[in-house]
Amino acid sequence: MTDLSPFRQRVLALLLLAAAVLLFTFGVALPIMAGYSARAAERERLAATFQLNERRIASLPALANEAAREADQLRAQIIAAPNEDEAGELLREQLETTAMAVGADIKSTDSAGADNGEVRAMLQAQMSHAQIEALLNRLNTIRPYVVIESISLVAEDALVHFNSDQIDVRIEVSAPFVPA
Repeated sequence: MTDLSPFRQRVLALLLLAAAVLLFTFGVALPIMAGYSARAAERERLAATFQLNERRIASLPALANEAAREADQLRAQIIAAPNEDEAGELLREQLETTAMAVGADIKSTDSAGADNGEVRAMLQAQMSHAQIEALLNRLNTIRPYVVIESISLVAEDALVHFNSDQIDVRIEVSAPFVPA
């Protein structure tokens, strides 16, 4: 370097200084600043997640109330019993009680087992036209909801007594069932 002129020595020193500054800037300072900005963005993301989680935690009582309300609605639509036999018995009792409420003369009732998550019950009774209509209306509005699988009407007494209003009725219903 001694054989260079002082002007060239200064230019070379400035170039080396500029190279050192660029090397320091791109090799050390920019990665450090990029790390700071990445951590700042991560902190902002975590703060937003934290606030969202705080709102979710605050809404847990409302969600629990909603879940309880939905469970009550579900219980009103299905039969919950420890096993299939008890569920069938509950459905049979409900069918019998509904028929007695309209004044039917009950001959027999029976409950069948569950099939694909449904229990079945059967009722044989003698009743009038008005009682049949009242029974069907009540079966359409009771809960848990029942499906009328079949209904048989036999009016043999009407062949002998033309004014007779008594009809032998056989009705089979089913309802959804879940183990309690």
